[in-house]
Amino acid sequence: KLKIKIINTILSQLADDDAKKVPSSFMLYGDTGSGKTSAILTLIKTLGLKEYSFYGSDNKKAQSFFLSMSQIYEGSSTNPSSNMKGMFTTEEALAHLEAFLASEYEERGFIWLDDFHLAPPKTRAMFLNKIRSLLENKTFTVTLPSRSTRERPTRNLTIGVTLNLTDNQSRIEKFMKRK
Repeated sequence: KLKIKIINTILSQLADDDAKKVPSSFMLYGDTGSGKTSAILTLIKTLGLKEYSFYGSDNKKAQSFFLSMSQIYEGSSTNPSSNMKGMFTTEEALAHLEAFLASEYEERGFIWLDDFHLAPPKTRAMFLNKIRSLLENKTFTVTLPSRSTRERPTRNLTIGVTLNLTDNQSRIEKFMKRK
């Protein structure tokens, strides 16, 4: 039922309707293994969205940006650890997000930040600031590869975040200290 409700909500946002002034965003939370990531990956496939490639150069028409926050580490890309396949520094991950925002997605762009609670503290703060800046404005400016800038309507973004639940008080306190 949850997958159907999410799909219907997102499909309704795909309509070209100027009356929609706010972006569609959501947070999925649940226990590890409850299907949050699977639901999002199924949604991407069901909607037939072109995914942003972190390793490809043909992202001009990408419609979906999926990032597992467990793939991000704090540090420099010149560190030897940066050679770990599938791992990104915070700065690299944010640069990929900016590249996606500058892509030519048509009706709506989808940003999925999976396992947000696993991101390093500074990374969480930087991504939250970016999300906040997108949600607080009707438009945002992107710099295109040609170095020109373009205004994009924020209402054309769907932002989804997944988190794991816990009722373990010590883990909650540890998480709060990492903010």
